[in-house]
Amino acid sequence: DFEVFVDPGGSCHAYKELELNANNIVWNLMLDRPYGDGGSEHSGRVAKPGDAQYYDVNGLKTATKILEGKVNDSAPNSKVVWSVEIALSHKDTLHNYQWASPPTTGSHWRINFSRVEEQGEINWTWQPQIVWDALEKRFAGKVDMHRPDAWGYVYFDGQVSNDADMDEKNDTVSPRDPTWPARLAAMNVYYAQVVYAEDHAGEYATNMEELEGLIDKVIVDPFDIEIAVSD
Repeated sequence: DFEVFVDPGGSCHAYKELELNANNIVWNLMLDRPYGDGGSEHSGRVAKPGDAQYYDVNGLKTATKILEGKVNDSAPNSKVVWSVEIALSHKDTLHNYQWASPPTTGSHWRINFSRVEEQGEINWTWQPQIVWDALEKRFAGKVDMHRPDAWGYVYFDGQVSNDADMDEKNDTVSPRDPTWPARLAAMNVYYAQVVYAEDHAGEYATNMEELEGLIDKVIVDPFDIEIAVSD
């Protein structure tokens, strides 16, 4: 299938996932937080309309087209090539989201795309899922789409483009998210805290000194970071 993940405010909460296959069979869900942080799925698969766990979309438009081969063809060396076109509704994407508003010129949203084949044996991602590994003390790739902090960006430039100038625009570097250095530092501390808690019976560090050796000082030192631990 083909999957789209969107986190409008980059909060790693209430992010949306869309999955569809070559037959244009669509499934939408919302994650209140990543599964690794105890998150749970909100969708029509786990709840009925009116239930707290229910989520579905109204404005989404999708279309698929088989370009080559046949779907589910079991013949040796067979293959299928298909394309997909998707129009996301901002109202659906922003549902139950407190940290973002409809995009304006200059806005950045977090987004990623995944292509899953062979029942999960092949998993391509548009933006590689690279995060800080506090144990190995380096950035490492992870096979886990539910790490919104590692997704790429979509930048809204407020201009309408046509096919004629798309090649030129593809060579243009979009403005960087001005909050990126702070976000990177925050997630560095987050991954360090995860490892720290695993080694301290679920207790988190109460100051940065306790995380010494688990963080990347080049990333966090430019910031004055204080840790507040609450129940």
